[in-house]
Amino acid sequence: MTTAELMTRAQNAINTNQPRLAQLYMRQALAKTDERRRELNPQAYAFRQLNRGLQDFADGLAQLFHDGPETHQRPA
Repeated sequence: MTTAELMTRAQNAINTNQPRLAQLYMRQALAKTDERRRELNPQAYAFRQLNRGLQDFADGLAQLFHDGPETHQRPA
């Protein structure tokens, strides 16, 4: 099934008040889109993944220093 077909089915599921089915179709559509994106430009995809990972790491460090070391001590 193509991404467009999956999204159409998701829209129909929403219209018929079936949110879980719509969510399933949307997850499949997003997975297909992500897979296609990786095939079209693998270097850009790898760079985006690296960028996302570094951003998460920086956010974690910022949260650690914002909270202070006293909230992150190991239990005795």
